[in-house]
Amino acid sequence: MSRVLETPMHHASDLLTWLDGSRDDGQGRLPRIDQPLTVTLDEAPRDIQLIQRPGRTLVWRRSQAELHPVVAGEASEAERARPAAATFTLAGTVSDPAGRFNPRLFSVSAGAAAGHPLALYPSPAGTLLGAAGGLQLALRYADADAPDADKYAGTRLAAWALVRVQITPLVGPVQHYTAQADARGECRISLRRVPQLPKDAPAPDYAALLTVQADPATLDTAAADPDTLLDRQIGDPAAANSFTDQVAFRFRPGQQLSLTSFGKDHLVLAAT
Repeated sequence: MSRVLETPMHHASDLLTWLDGSRDDGQGRLPRIDQPLTVTLDEAPRDIQLIQRPGRTLVWRRSQAELHPVVAGEASEAERARPAAATFTLAGTVSDPAGRFNPRLFSVSAGAAAGHPLALYPSPAGTLLGAAGGLQLALRYADADAPDADKYAGTRLAAWALVRVQITPLVGPVQHYTAQADARGECRISLRRVPQLPKDAPAPDYAALLTVQADPATLDTAAADPDTLLDRQIGDPAAANSFTDQVAFRFRPGQQLSLTSFGKDHLVLAAT
């Protein structure tokens, strides 16, 4: 019987988990992205090492000796437990080389091995509306510096805006969908879980609501942190020069719908 002379152990500093923010299962759970992503760090300790896996990025600190102990003989369960270690800021950009997901910025306090779930959203090119249908939107900011009569023009692209849609089926819980505009303010939302209407349905479509979170400061940025975006008022589709917190509309399964503000070919977002 061989004798264990020593037990070397190596504990990861933390774990980043990349999730598909558009595929909520109705219980608040998001699936991991099952394709390679590129992580570029802007702020991190010099000894950081990243180990990439589909949907996950392991974070290692080579210099933290407490995370890489060597125990004489065979380690006990207590000795195998991960020790406490100093935390540090880890910030950067994650992107999809295939272009199926929009890039995003992130900034987390890493090192405590708590794990950080971070959502990305499919690009318009990576979104298939399918038989269930969905929305195709163009988002623009109102001109905050223009005279009142012209503020509603909406000429600046609402890059990286988050669009949330709520559908109320005839039976069952309310459905929630989230999508993100690209750098041009273009957005596609697949409403893939909307059920077909029964033949005896009291209406030919479903009630729906749309809200938007965005930040004009992202206009010329290569990516944004979707977790930092704030609610924006939306140009009312039914009233000129008027803004509303949410847009109510009707959706028929299989429809490919484009919502626009009154008199425009896009949705106008309040700039302030």
